[in-house]
Amino acid sequence: MEPSRPRSSYPNVIEPPKGRLQQIFEEHSYNCEFHPVKAHWNAAVGATACGLALSVGRGAAFMLTVPSGLRLRGFLFAARSTAPLYCIPFLLGTQYDCWRTKVERRQKRQGVFARKRDFSQHGAADL
Repeated sequence: MEPSRPRSSYPNVIEPPKGRLQQIFEEHSYNCEFHPVKAHWNAAVGATACGLALSVGRGAAFMLTVPSGLRLRGFLFAARSTAPLYCIPFLLGTQYDCWRTKVERRQKRQGVFARKRDFSQHGAADL
């Protein structure tokens, strides 16, 4: 008689490590819940970095359209003039999103969270 072996779950499935972006989102979700100031700060840094990256891209695209002697001036002009157009809305949007997330989670804990309205039922979907 053969001795009984413990039951195995072969093949062992090894979960892949989480990606960097997924780790950032999970940390942000945790911070929204327990460290709201840090969540607002991290969102502001991310929004500013994205806005600056887009303005640098716009500057680089504009730089290619001007004569070769004025390319640096064209890049600086386009990057400086478009940075506020990207950074300000991103910054305001992320701060509002952090605040709204904090309020919704507090309301869910208290049991007074109102469900979002279903826009498919108000007639605009029939247009």
